[in-house]
Amino acid sequence: MKQPFKSRLITIKYGKPEETKIRGWLNLGLKITAEKRFEEVLLNTGGYNAQGMGFVEVVK
Repeated sequence: MKQPFKSRLITIKYGKPEETKIRGWLNLGLKITAEKRFEEVLLNTGGYNAQGMGFVEVVK
């Protein structure tokens, strides 16, 4: 059974002019057709791993 989407909103630099909000998603499926080099760019998008964001997994 497929699990429903879940999201998590985090705030970086809370209360400052540089405040940024980032929403991460869990159980969100992506189906891509691309050259290998673009696929590798997507797989290396680990911007906020310490906050639990940015993990992409290949499922075949």
